[in-house]
Amino acid sequence: MLIFFLSLVGKSPKSILDVACGSGRYLVSVAKAGHKVMGLDFDKFDKNTNICTFVRRYEITLENGREIVKDIPNRKYFVPLTKVQRWLLNVGFVIEGIGGDYEKNPIGAETDRAIIWARKVLY
Repeated sequence: MLIFFLSLVGKSPKSILDVACGSGRYLVSVAKAGHKVMGLDFDKFDKNTNICTFVRRYEITLENGREIVKDIPNRKYFVPLTKVQRWLLNVGFVIEGIGGDYEKNPIGAETDRAIIWARKVLY
């Protein structure tokens, strides 16, 4: 998965948001490759309401070595893929591809994820 991810973003530093990043193990490697990263993952998803509940964790190490860890519970409405695509297009992204897995296979009835790779168009 890491090779797939890095093949999409390239080597020049970029700001990356990984939604459904799990523990963030891939983001750590991507950050070490020079990219600025942010990860988000969901703990529970209610298919009837499209509400996701999750914990956002902040981990900060201060210059004096002191570590601050804070978990903040959150709830979020999970939007349909078509709406996410529309949002990306409306704010100037070009969607370069959508896949249902890390091999870029199409989204199908058995797919449990959607992977969108997009780039911001700079004017």
